[in-house]
Amino acid sequence: NTSAPVLNVEWIFEGGTPATSTDLEPQVVFENVGNFDVTLIVDNGSCIDTLVKSDYIKIGAIPVADFIMTPDDGCAPLSVTFKNMSSVSAGTIQSWDWDFGNGATSDLQDAEHIFTEGGDMPIRMRVTTGGGCQDSITKMLHVFPVTTLGISEDTTICQGETANLIASILSDTTGVNYYWKPDATLSCTDCFAPTVNPMDTTTYTFVAVSPEGCTYEADVTVNVRNEAVPVLTISNDTTICANDVAQLFVTGGDDIFGYNWDASASGLTCYDACNNPIASPISNTTYTVTVTNISGCSSTASTNVSVFYEFQNILGADRTICLGDTAELHIATGNDPEWLVSDGLSCSQCPEPVASPMETTTFVVRVKSDFGCDIIDSLTVNIFSPDDMDAGGDIDICLGQTAQLTGFGEGIPSWSPAATLNQTDILNPIASPTENTTYYFSLENGDCVMTDSMRVRIIEKTEIELLDQTICEGETVVMQPIGFADTYQWSPPERLTVTDIENPLASPQEDTRYTVVAQLGTCPPDTASAIIEVLEKPKVAVASVYPFFPGEPVLLTVERRGIGDYAYQWSPATGLSCTDCASPTAMVDSAMNYVVLITNVLNGCTTAKEVKVRRINECSDELISMPNAFSPNGDGENDLYRIYSGAVDDIDYFRVFNRWGVLVYETNDRYGTWDGKMNGKLLPEGVYIYVLSAKCKLDGSTILKKGDITIHY
Repeated sequence: NTSAPVLNVEWIFEGGTPATSTDLEPQVVFENVGNFDVTLIVDNGSCIDTLVKSDYIKIGAIPVADFIMTPDDGCAPLSVTFKNMSSVSAGTIQSWDWDFGNGATSDLQDAEHIFTEGGDMPIRMRVTTGGGCQDSITKMLHVFPVTTLGISEDTTICQGETANLIASILSDTTGVNYYWKPDATLSCTDCFAPTVNPMDTTTYTFVAVSPEGCTYEADVTVNVRNEAVPVLTISNDTTICANDVAQLFVTGGDDIFGYNWDASASGLTCYDACNNPIASPISNTTYTVTVTNISGCSSTASTNVSVFYEFQNILGADRTICLGDTAELHIATGNDPEWLVSDGLSCSQCPEPVASPMETTTFVVRVKSDFGCDIIDSLTVNIFSPDDMDAGGDIDICLGQTAQLTGFGEGIPSWSPAATLNQTDILNPIASPTENTTYYFSLENGDCVMTDSMRVRIIEKTEIELLDQTICEGETVVMQPIGFADTYQWSPPERLTVTDIENPLASPQEDTRYTVVAQLGTCPPDTASAIIEVLEKPKVAVASVYPFFPGEPVLLTVERRGIGDYAYQWSPATGLSCTDCASPTAMVDSAMNYVVLITNVLNGCTTAKEVKVRRINECSDELISMPNAFSPNGDGENDLYRIYSGAVDDIDYFRVFNRWGVLVYETNDRYGTWDGKMNGKLLPEGVYIYVLSAKCKLDGSTILKKGDITIHY
């Protein structure tokens, strides 16, 4: 404490570096062990005071940690002794802290620990002196991996019985060797699942040796009872024909109830409490019986029943021959042959008949085996005819072009001459001849070789032809140029589906000349043209619906509006007065749908119209059919306007007005017609309004109908 501010301080450090300092809070390093004084001199400008603390700084020695472990590696479980070898130059070590790398620790000076798991364990020891100075050291302990074993449970058997042992290695098996001991009754010692048949109770040990030489063992005990298993005698293995049976026999049990057959083998007449079953297997089968005596000891025995299969390959592979050729058939084995399908064979009960079928035929033979079983096999003789192969059609090409040949058929192909072909052993080689060449195509199929030919012709120019054709109105025709070309260009394009293909579809509405320019490869193009003549279809008018009153006939009328001689065909004929006239009378009780086919006798073109006949149950304007247009131009087609209805015999009036409301036509004649004139002069094209008042025949009520009529020329 001071009444005036401290102006200067001076420190003196015994054994320190620096030895003196004028800092208020100096830092000093002490290099040597020992106790050292510290002196502080304080000056406030008027007074000086000195403070000395003896042995104020105490410097202790740093220990050196060290230990040895015995052993420093080994197999788990591994017991290791750790001996402290630490030292300190001054003072004493007061505590030891061990960390064994697996979560376990110790504070003993010399420690011991058992490691149960494999791996590299970092062993760390830390020592502390009385002065609090510490040091630590870490060393690695290598514990070899544990080989984990699994083994079956202990079991009990009778004398003469076998037991199955099962062992397993549950950890990594790389480099692990294993064996069983003792080996006196083991079926194998270097396996995982041996069988044993000890006469006395025996403990078997499964031993596994790791790559590091660590040995691990697992035991299983087979307890042997004093009672012995039954000694069995079973019928010998046998062979039966398909669908036959075999009697099985087994002895050695104390009573019938001790016999039990394995039910997974089908075909026995009995399985439980059965010592002599009858077997009827459908395939080779092993039958196993377990016999248990009164002591509870069991033993098994097996017998094989082989089935001689009825269907076996004794004729070999199917054959292929040319039409008209023959094939000799051979039976590989068997006696007393009988050919069940013998048409086309030279004999029906011989081993090597000659087959000469005219079509593909499957021949079936039956023979007897050496012990009397039937053997049946079949063989198909395929007929290869000229219709089954083809060299393709002749081809025209320009000089310098190539042609792809189009061979057809099953078999091994061969073409010649080879000089101008890119390949000769495929169906579709590329030919590049420089002159007219005939190519020969051979096809080998089984025992048959067929040959066909085609010709590639070198042409100087494209040659194309087009024939005139005739169609009816509304029909479509396929354009079919005659000749060979790669590219086509058609004109005019109107009414053609496409213009640059070989066979476009044309649907002209009038006679039209079509022209095609075609070119084959680099040959000069050729031009051809043809006329498509469009014939007129029959032009008629017929009401789509004819109403009728119950009990009254209906007159169906087809009005001809075109030129020519027409033929008519109505169907169905039900209720019609005639089926080949223009206006039959229908007498029906219910609704009917008729179709009338009208044919222009001169050109054969036809038009079909559907006519509906409907019974009138109430009066409405739908009973009257009014056309919405006509063309009074004097051409004989659709020149007159009339009313169509089977429900109306009388009308009050039929009036037509122009768009300004002027009356241009009027009549009260039900069957009258209008020629499109007013005061003897044709009216101009346009839309006109009509009003019709008519009497319904059903109940005499008035039907009022309005609509529009278009006049066009």
